[in-house]
Parts: sequence; structure tokens; C-alpha cells
Amino acid sequence: MGTLDDAQSAVRTAALGLVQTPDGRVRVEDYLTVLAAAAGEASLAAAGFDIEGHDLTPGSGLFFDPVNAVLTGDPITRPAAAGTVWSLIEPLGGSLAPAAALPDPAALYRFVVEHLGQAEWGCVSTSVGAEHEPTVLPLRAAYDLRPGVLEVEQRFGAPVQDRHIVTTAALTAALEQTRSAIDVPVALRLAVEVLFGMAKMAPMTARAMATAG
Repeated sequence: MGTLDDAQSAVRTAALGLVQTPDGRVRVEDYLTVLAAAAGEASLAAAGFDIEGHDLTPGSGLFFDPVNAVLTGDPITRPAAAGTVWSLIEPLGGSLAPAAALPDPAALYRFVVEHLGQAEWGCVSTSVGAEHEPTVLPLRAAYDLRPGVLEVEQRFGAPVQDRHIVTTAALTAALEQTRSAIDVPVALRLAVEVLFGMAKMAPMTARAMATAG
């Protein structure tokens, strides 16, 4: 057994391994995207969606209502309901950046719905501008990090119902870690838009990967 800090640190290490170049460079946007994508997928798993055994087309729109309770609480409250994704993200508005820099969760839901199907396959729509768009596919990034997340979960004896806590804690720690390397309001918006977008997208499965290969 270990602490949440130990677990989220291990998830961040796994994420870095996916985006670090041979010379040790890391593009901040891609690092944050991998963690945000994993947190979005983890939210689906925590809400009871079978992320590996479903028969939906990966990347297709997914409206699995129970995930809203995991993301923000349903209905949304202020402050955010304890144990939700937003309860970990909400304090960043005021600690890392002015509170106004953090998007409103209700607006995030609307943004995802309004832009559904507009991004290329495996991507999510963001509003951060071309220079900050990730170069990794969020759908594939979440799938590639999944073994690392599961290994951490097993090592620390964490239940799947808490998977969103571990991955979101990793994301918030990464936002703190990279605050001097990227405009924080941009980083916050990228992170939450990818997270919410992935929570509304059918995850990649090993079966689909095998078929595609």
C-alpha cells in the first residue's frame, strides 16, 4: 500500500515515458494530454463503463450518463462534490491561475456536445489554438497509458471506483510541475477539454486494435 501521492507520481512517470524523446525532451502539451486523456477514460471506468469489453466503435460519441456524477457531480454544485474529478481541479483556479481562468464545468459539457464529431478520429476538440494542440491522439494516449494505470492501481490496492482520483491527481500535479513551461490558463483549458472530451468518447479496446492491425 502507498499514498495517493505515490500513486499519482507513478502514473506521471508512466506518462512521461510515452512522450519523452530519446534526447529527453518532452512537449508539455503532449504530456498533459496523455494524463488528461487517461483521466477521462478513468472517469468512465469509475462510473461503471466497461472500457475494454464494450462493442462500440472506438472514438465514437458516448453519452454514458453515470460519468457526469464522477466528473462533476450530477447536478453540479459549488464547491464541487467531494470525490469528483472537479473537486481536484477546482482548487487550481486560484492556486495556479486566477479563478476566472478555469472553464466552467457546465460550459465544458456544452463545448463537448457542440463539437462532437468535428475533430479528426481519435482527437478531441480544443480551443487552445493550433500552437498548443497536442501531437498525440488522446484516444490512443489513454489506451497506451492504461497498462501503467492498471499496474499502479494493482500495486497500491486502489479500486477501479477511484481510478479517476489517481489519474486526475496525476494531471493536477503535472499542471503544477509544468507551470513555468506553458501559459497556465492555456494548460488548464487544454487539460479539462481533453479530459471531458475523452469521458464522452468510446475508448479504444485491444480487440479493436487487433482488428485495425
